[in-house]
Parts: sequence; structure tokens; C-alpha cells
Amino acid sequence: MQGPMLQEILEQRFKLKLHWETREIPVYALTVAKGASKLRAFNGACVPIDASKAFEDQPEISSAQRRCESFVTPKPPNIQLDAEGSSVEEFAKAFLSLFVDRRVVDRTALNGLFNFHLEFAQTTTATDAAAALPDTAGPSIFTALQEQLGLKLETAKGPVDILVIDSVSKPSEN
Repeated sequence: MQGPMLQEILEQRFKLKLHWETREIPVYALTVAKGASKLRAFNGACVPIDASKAFEDQPEISSAQRRCESFVTPKPPNIQLDAEGSSVEEFAKAFLSLFVDRRVVDRTALNGLFNFHLEFAQTTTATDAAAALPDTAGPSIFTALQEQLGLKLETAKGPVDILVIDSVSKPSEN
């Protein structure tokens, strides 16, 4: 159970009152590094997943087709990210934001779909990236983005939708 159903149960059980609002907060802006992007254009060998829809709401595909794959593979002490047929915005939001200490906002102005492959050391912040890592560790996510994809993360402020809890009450006895 998730999304609206979960929200409705929480509202009823805990008299939860909440709303969404947009706030300017620290983010990482994903931009094109000096030179140019090294992204590989999507080759159309699979049907892209519509990131705005739940899995069960994806359009039907024929048995001769396959959905594009997107996955995170732990390869200690590294992590590997792969995404076929993804926009830069989806890649930033769905993948990169998971591995840094703030949201990632796409400011590359790159349109279209791409195939992504990124391997980096398992760290969570720029400070961690400077910490001693095993000799077998790959580059930090910041370095890997520049070297492997021709993209970079820059500190910035940006609008982000935030869920705000206005009030909540202790539930009554059953």
C-alpha cells in the first residue's frame, strides 16, 4: 500500500493534515562539464519506462518487445548505475539523488533519451569522497560523472516540492 491509499489511511487514523509546498533549498545542479557530454544516445532497442506512471500503469508491450532496464548494482566498494532509454531529468531524480546528500536538479538542457552507465565509490557526500577509500574503490560520484558521462554536480539552490505535516494526533484506542 502506498501513495494516495496510504495517505488516506494516515489522515483517518492519525487525523493527519499535510500539504505540498515548493521551497528554495540547497540542491546539486547537474550540468554539462567542460568539453561536452559523453552520453550515449538511446538506440531504441527497448521500450522506455514512463517514470510518471506506476509499473502496473505502464502501456502494454508485445512479446517481441522488452522494457528498458534500469538498475543499481552494488559492487563493493563501488556502485554501478545503469539506465536504458532514460532522460537526464529522470536519471538525476531517480538515481543520482539517492547517492548524494541533497536533491539533484537537471540543468543540462540535454533533451531526448540516453543509455547511462556509471560506476563510482560508495560514498554519500563530497566530504566522504575525500575520505580514504580502499585501493579497489572507483572515483567519487562527482569525479565519475565528469570522467564517464561528461556531466558535473554543482552546489546550487533550487525549487523543490516538500511534503509539510501541519498536524498529527495520537490515535484513539481501538
